[in-house]
Amino acid sequence: MIAHCMFEQSGTFKNEFKKFGIEAYDYDIQDEFGETDYKVDLFEEIRKAYEGWDSIFDRVGGGGHYHGIFPLHEI
Repeated sequence: MIAHCMFEQSGTFKNEFKKFGIEAYDYDIQDEFGETDYKVDLFEEIRKAYEGWDSIFDRVGGGGHYHGIFPLHEI
């Protein structure tokens, strides 16, 4: 399983996944703490995907991938 964490607090959630031994990456428009894996404008990527253009979402999909953010307490 690979977790792709996006938007607010993506780095926090990425680190929580990693604590459970899950490969994880975060995507954000900023890199305030120098830890963001992929610096990208997610709203622009959503627009491109909606309009049928190639976007970041084409590269993070597929089986075994999890997308989203949620309060991770226990797996």
